[in-house]
Amino acid sequence: MLHDYRYPDAPRYRNVPEAKIVRFLCSPFALAQGRVAEETRAMEALLDHLVVIGLPFRRAAGGERLFDLGEMVNFIKFAHYALGEPVWRERSVATMRRLTLREDAAAEPAEPPDYTGLPTPAYAVTITRRFSPHALRPGAVLRLNMPKPLNAAHGSHRLVWLRTDGAVQEPYDEGSRYCLKVRLDAPSETVVALRHEFTPGQTLTAPDGGETDLRRYLHPTEGLAVVTPQIATLAKRLDLDAADAPRSLKTIWDYVFHELSFGFIQYDRLDPEDPLAWGLEHRRVDCRTGSALIVALCRAANIPARMVSGYTLHPALATSHTWLEAWTEGEGWRPYDTYAIDLAGGDEASPWRQHYFGQIDPRFMAEIPPRHFCGLGSPRLPPRWQLSMGLTDEGATTWFHDVETFAPLYSETVAVQRIHAPR
Repeated sequence: MLHDYRYPDAPRYRNVPEAKIVRFLCSPFALAQGRVAEETRAMEALLDHLVVIGLPFRRAAGGERLFDLGEMVNFIKFAHYALGEPVWRERSVATMRRLTLREDAAAEPAEPPDYTGLPTPAYAVTITRRFSPHALRPGAVLRLNMPKPLNAAHGSHRLVWLRTDGAVQEPYDEGSRYCLKVRLDAPSETVVALRHEFTPGQTLTAPDGGETDLRRYLHPTEGLAVVTPQIATLAKRLDLDAADAPRSLKTIWDYVFHELSFGFIQYDRLDPEDPLAWGLEHRRVDCRTGSALIVALCRAANIPARMVSGYTLHPALATSHTWLEAWTEGEGWRPYDTYAIDLAGGDEASPWRQHYFGQIDPRFMAEIPPRHFCGLGSPRLPPRWQLSMGLTDEGATTWFHDVETFAPLYSETVAVQRIHAPR
């Protein structure tokens, strides 16, 4: 589906240095094989080609090209539809499909993998969070939260270590997270890291109780999932009905696939009172807003649904991610992930279209609002922030920066290994 990538305020987000953009474009499989120099040169040439065909950028005072990573991702997909450029299909979609496999593969799979009956491997997950002085207050006692896997199979979870480089009180377990309190005498980078070993279950084993507890997943306002009059009208137009939840979920899935595209969104563009309106107007969602839209439509039809956030468990490229679960009688909670829009590569007949409809690959589930929430703790992002991503020696890293100054605020690095069993 063709949706434009250009916005009037786009130049303010063109702050990411060229080197980080090149690193983001690099294939995780090429880097894992040690082909760093070769892949870097290829991606430098690709970036030059994207500029020639229209990718915008601005120049820093010293002449360096600066880009908006999100704009670049959206442009690559736009170029696929508008100009017939093969980059998105041949590189992005192929990489995403390879990542769905539980074992590393040398090439893109011919068809979606079938997880039925496969034993779930155990994983070691290391999460490192770095907080910049720009996000901290000197002399303050910081509360820093770290996630734990909510879906660890019974008896399979082991916290291997949890550390910080500051003066820290003894960490403690708060049920849905681990918490530390750190006293800072002067602004300095604060690093917190933990390592989990666990076997993931598909979801939490129960809806936290009986019918009464399901009502919390029908609330009309929860984060980005807000049942506005527009959402209620759309649910009615789609003829959604809790009495036939499976059909309604399929209808919502088809609507999202036909009408919306998957891409990057700048969150300061969203109205806090009506956060889904921007995506419906511009016909673009990301994993968070796409999941929130489906949750809101479900709740408008009286179908219990909830957001789920956590991490993918792909050793080549583990990242933070958001998907959703919906409750149907007789089946309980089943997962749905709008990432399937891109897995299908724009092909409505593709079997990849249904790959994340009612099933997902193993995940690290860290948050299920409203009851299970981790968050960062004391540090807060400013109203205008942007992110960049790439692979580092430590793992897949996401950096958050202030839009106005591009000052670093916070970063999170995730590294994943498959292991035989938690020790």
